[in-house]
Amino acid sequence: MRNLVVLLVLVLPVLVFAQDDKPLAPVTRTYAITNVNIIQAPGRKVDMGTVLIKDGIIKSVGKNISIPADAIVIKADSMYVYAGFIDGLSRAGVVKPKEENNRERPKDPGNPTPERAGITPQNDVRNSLGINEKSIEEMRSIGFTTAHVVPYGGRTIR
Repeated sequence: MRNLVVLLVLVLPVLVFAQDDKPLAPVTRTYAITNVNIIQAPGRKVDMGTVLIKDGIIKSVGKNISIPADAIVIKADSMYVYAGFIDGLSRAGVVKPKEENNRERPKDPGNPTPERAGITPQNDVRNSLGINEKSIEEMRSIGFTTAHVVPYGGRTIR
């Protein structure tokens, strides 16, 4: 036991000084995505340009953009960037099912069937998606380019 204590006293200081002394990189909220194909709108493309983002806001887009010294440079190497919002939970284009008002009350409201509780993994949103629905065009007109579309569900128990 005494030998173990002596060994720890001799080895522990060496381990403490063996830590890496590299300085940490400064924290920044500025990013520059370089060498990227930028699609600003249909027919408007910038080949091998730069997108400058500061504090979560796009500050500059184009070629020959001056990159601040504190920016983290992301080399996109011929990737594409599209201008547009993404809706993470949307019902755009989904036809709402008709409400069933005359359903009878369940015998055990505390233990409803999965369908009654709104647990319907068998429902596929593609079956209720109307491509010509006006809500899709409304979303596009305000800048949304992508949407994760979900079906209606989660009906309340009556």
